[in-house]
Amino acid sequence: MFSMSISQALHLLKGVSARELFKRKPIFRRRYPRGHFWSPGKFYRSVGDADIETVTQYVRNHQLQQISLDGFPHLALPAT
Repeated sequence: MFSMSISQALHLLKGVSARELFKRKPIFRRRYPRGHFWSPGKFYRSVGDADIETVTQYVRNHQLQQISLDGFPHLALPAT
């Protein structure tokens, strides 16, 4: 059986997601030339004390608040 710590899982998630972001949107390299998209810190919390309805509502509310990468405002990037 394979196991990993929460810290290792978050590290992998941040690394893979940043790599995928830079691959899909190369213009982000202008804003983050060193490839450091995420801050070095991490935070996690168990949802074990919440019922399924609370967690589902939380996820749905956050999905509505997110913008897609295609809609990301390119004007915020510095000019070269």
